[in-house]
Amino acid sequence: MDSKQKIIEGLLIKAEQDLANNSKGYEKKLMWYSLLGYGVISLLLISLISLVAGSVALASTSSFFLLLILKKKLFIPLFIMVWILFKSIFVRWPKPEGFQLTAKECPELFAKLDDIHKKLKTPKLHQVIVTPEFNAAIVQTPRFLAFGFTHNTLILGFELLLSLSKQEVTAVIAHELGHLSGNHSKFHGWIYRARNTWENMMYNLDQHNGWASAPLRWFFNWYSPRFSAYSFALAQLNEFEADMVAKEITSSESTASALIKTHVYSEYISEYLWKPFNEDIHRYPAPKIPPYSCLYKFMNENNVNPEIAEKYLAFALKEKTNHLDTHPCLHERLSSISSVDANFSPTDKSAATDWLNNNITDAISYFDKQWEELNLSSWEEEHKQLKANSEMLEDLLNRDVTSLSQEEHWNMTWLSEEFNKSDDLIVLYQQYNDVYPNDEKGIFALGRLYLEKNIDKGLVLLEKAILKDEFIEPACHLAYSYLVENERIDEASEWQTKAYNIQDVYRSAQLERQQITRKDVIIKAEVSTDSVQPLLNQIKQNDKVKEVWLAQKVVHQFTDSPVLVFALKAKRGFYLSDNLAEKILEKLEISSDETVFIFTKGNDSRLFKKVLKVGEQLI
Repeated sequence: MDSKQKIIEGLLIKAEQDLANNSKGYEKKLMWYSLLGYGVISLLLISLISLVAGSVALASTSSFFLLLILKKKLFIPLFIMVWILFKSIFVRWPKPEGFQLTAKECPELFAKLDDIHKKLKTPKLHQVIVTPEFNAAIVQTPRFLAFGFTHNTLILGFELLLSLSKQEVTAVIAHELGHLSGNHSKFHGWIYRARNTWENMMYNLDQHNGWASAPLRWFFNWYSPRFSAYSFALAQLNEFEADMVAKEITSSESTASALIKTHVYSEYISEYLWKPFNEDIHRYPAPKIPPYSCLYKFMNENNVNPEIAEKYLAFALKEKTNHLDTHPCLHERLSSISSVDANFSPTDKSAATDWLNNNITDAISYFDKQWEELNLSSWEEEHKQLKANSEMLEDLLNRDVTSLSQEEHWNMTWLSEEFNKSDDLIVLYQQYNDVYPNDEKGIFALGRLYLEKNIDKGLVLLEKAILKDEFIEPACHLAYSYLVENERIDEASEWQTKAYNIQDVYRSAQLERQQITRKDVIIKAEVSTDSVQPLLNQIKQNDKVKEVWLAQKVVHQFTDSPVLVFALKAKRGFYLSDNLAEKILEKLEISSDETVFIFTKGNDSRLFKKVLKVGEQLI
């Protein structure tokens, strides 16, 4: 655990202690913590207004000042300062998108929403949308900075609407709106909104990773995680309060049933619909039935097997509340609403059937079209690749294993699992690991297989595998599920913490790969010429390229995924007139784990010289 994580962990523990020992004192501290964020934005806004107003006033009243800023070109740094402040504050907040519902098309749903709105005295909902996921949420999009005037969106997941009854979905909606209720603690509601505001602010600033927004981004990178940590104890308490709101609006039985079904149906759909659906990529160049048409058919034709439901529910009831999720565990949530009945019963008639009416068909078409636009081409490509992999496997299986290179041996091993060509996968992967004992890919695969057989040795292997960053998250998920299943909750929590900590690593890795500047450390590329040849071939297709140098940016996260830097020397004049680097990047096809920067002398002459000095000339 690094120093930042220790600080966050300390704040989490302190918040719990403060809330338990002196709730009023805790709320006072939290209020000042929250005001700090609003204060910084207010200060920037006042500075921006003062700078613009002051400059205009001086220029209009003093000819000397006007001549000074024109003659000495002081308007340039003045404009830059104004621009930095403006860009720092006025970050665009995108609104959620999805299938729009209206009161005219879904009168019963909107009547229910209006009834909840009046009872709870919640802010007005400006739109209601359906998204594909198994989810429900209220999203408040600021119309002006972070000071309020929000556009409020209710998001209902299509999978959720197909899985729960209308009374159960009403409980879910009441829970979400309960966070904003005027009938309950206004302070708690304010903190709930502040947590979402600062998390969204940090996310949006990360997406606008330019120098202009750097001052505010630096502040919120420091502030937001600390505010989230200290307000975490209250956020968990808010979840219990929102469950009580759901109970008041519906009943204890409906609220409990909604909580239980959310756990059961989400796992059931994932395992028995989406897993087989995705496996069809082996056989078909496109899905036999579009995914959400398939989902609707599946939910209408299948009831959850009671034994399967009991398995999912038993797992959920074993989980314990932790510092990684503001939602308390299922057992505690059921207890808080005085529900002793933790049994599952299938849904007879879904909320989608009752509320969406003819919109079900339109929603399915909307999601199927959306999926096709985003995923069909990659499905087709993967289908072709799988056919090629099948042919490759047949060739490898016909060769003597001792004649195979490490890459060929690995391909034979994992493809044998992919295409069900082995009766004993543990033996198969052990043979690979015997030859290449330090390869984390083989170690992870063997650890996964041991856990599937309920053998503890898998945990030891996963501990070794997570030395490579790419295996941390999947290894933690496997270990956590295995340990919870075996009721070893303390050990499971340790693996869950490791998975949580990797999120900061992902975020840092993303920031490292968003841009390249003169301040970055550039070294000779630590990759083989053969591995970059496909990229080089694409660059060479542009007939304006004269020379190419390759170097590498030093990064601190996922160092096994190098950041490649290509410097191009164009034929005379082209690098200035035709935006050569930008045009090549637009057409460049790279894999998802590759990061590539391309530029010319015209883009950045100092960085260009830096690459030429340490890099290798390929053309």
